Amino acid sequence: MSDTPETDAETMQDEWDHADTDFGPFEPSTMVSADFARRLERERDEAREELHKASVEANALATSIQKAEYSDAKEFELLGSVAGVISQIDNMYAGVRQQLDEARHEIEGWKNKWNIAVEMAARAENERDEAQYKLADARQSLEVAMEDLSEAKRERDELIDRNAKLRDIADRALMLNQSQ
Repeated sequence: MSDTPETDAETMQDEWDHADTDFGPFEPSTMVSADFARRLERERDEAREELHKASVEANALATSIQKAEYSDAKEFELLGSVAGVISQIDNMYAGVRQQLDEARHEIEGWKNKWNIAVEMAARAENERDEAQYKLADARQSLEVAMEDLSEAKRERDELIDRNAKLRDIADRALMLNQSQ
């Protein structure tokens, strides 16, 4: 048996059309019709039961999605048919998908901003390190300059002392020369 009554009906009719018709005193079309009708009724009942189960599940799913994703929508009502509820689920899914895509784009934007910030921070660190190296070089140059300055002051002081001694000698020589 297939999933549709139409296919089953065609199959059974084909079997009867191609079968031997020597069945004896009873009329095969009456039995086939009664058997066929019972099968169709059973399949119809099964289909209705499956449709009811699908309806219950679709309603539960739609209600769950609505509560989870659209709780701010106050006027939500399930449509009467399974197809209507599936259409609602499809619409809600499309909305959730759009929100997801927007969130992904926003996250991507924040990732790009983060990467730029990290790059700027790395550049700032490099500039800081370079400035620290230059400062260390400047300090070292300053120390050398201070040592040179100290040496120059010492030499100046020595020259001043020598100059003072030479003046003193020159003054004595001049006084000696005048006294003679």
